[in-house]
Amino acid sequence: MACGATTDLINCLIKLGVGYLVPFKWDIDNNTALSNSTCSSDDDEEEEEKGSYLSPSYTLKMDEVNKMYIAEKAKTKLLDLNSITLDLITAITRVHDVLAKDASMATTLLPQIQDALGDIMTSDEGFGKEITAMVEENNNTKRRLDEYRAKCEALSKTLDEERKRGDDAECKVTLLNNEMEELKQEMEHIRDDAKKMEVESRRSYESFLKHVFSLRTQLRDNESMISKLVCEVDDLSSSLHTLRQDLAEEYANMEEARREYDEEKEGLNDTIRRLMIEKEEDNGKLSTLQLELANTQDRLDQTHDNIQALEKEVKELTIHVHDVKATEASLREELRSVTTQLDDRSSRMRYDSLFSHIIHSYHHHYQIVRE
Repeated sequence: MACGATTDLINCLIKLGVGYLVPFKWDIDNNTALSNSTCSSDDDEEEEEKGSYLSPSYTLKMDEVNKMYIAEKAKTKLLDLNSITLDLITAITRVHDVLAKDASMATTLLPQIQDALGDIMTSDEGFGKEITAMVEENNNTKRRLDEYRAKCEALSKTLDEERKRGDDAECKVTLLNNEMEELKQEMEHIRDDAKKMEVESRRSYESFLKHVFSLRTQLRDNESMISKLVCEVDDLSSSLHTLRQDLAEEYANMEEARREYDEEKEGLNDTIRRLMIEKEEDNGKLSTLQLELANTQDRLDQTHDNIQALEKEVKELTIHVHDVKATEASLREELRSVTTQLDDRSSRMRYDSLFSHIIHSYHHHYQIVRE
């Protein structure tokens, strides 16, 4: 819908620019202007060839008809231009109504178009002031043509009177010819001004068309951007739908996990209650073990005391063993001295018996120490 309204607006703008930029010309020659009229005749041509005094009047009428033809054609063009302007306003209104229902980007685009058109219609180089100047110039031309027509009528009456009188006719005709030449020059100036206005209007139209084409390009870009945004919105909608399905599945899984958690929680509570009962039993056993540990500690203390007493006895026995070893060393020294003194067999036998006695005494003493 927005594309159709935009197309209508573009068509109106192109029609406004292209349809009236080139055809709107003022350079209409006298032969073209007089081709549709019946002002010429063979008699008038013969009188003009003979140098009749009516030829300036005839030339004035020809220029007058030419100016009137140009003014009427300009008026027709302005009326057509007014109609196209109304169509343009209608198209802009339609675009405004359509874009008011569209996205925010389209609604922001319409004020830009209206501002651009307003700037074009209200600026110093704009199209509106150009048309206003052309209308004012056309009105001035009409007013001048009316004045010239009145002057021509007055001159015609004067020429009739001079022809009837016949006195000083040539002088007055010369004056009238000079005046007509001045009028002709003034009309040429008016035509030159009209051509200059045409050139300025053409430039204004060209700038206006460039701006319109840029607006059309901007509209196309915005339409493509809107299409991309619509595609992105569709993608986001599908993604959102998929996400909702995933969330629903996750919620179902979460509910299942919550039920399993509740079941596990009940099982853990039962286990905790059973462990509390076992803990109470273990506390009773622990109390019993603590009593046994206290008794064991007492026995250990008593054993420690016994060990200390045994260590003391071991120290005493060690001292006694050292004494015994010293005694054994002295006995060995005595035995060596005895063995050195014995030199015969009998004494050797005595030595053996003595040694046996010493060994027996040593073993007896060692047995006593061990006990």
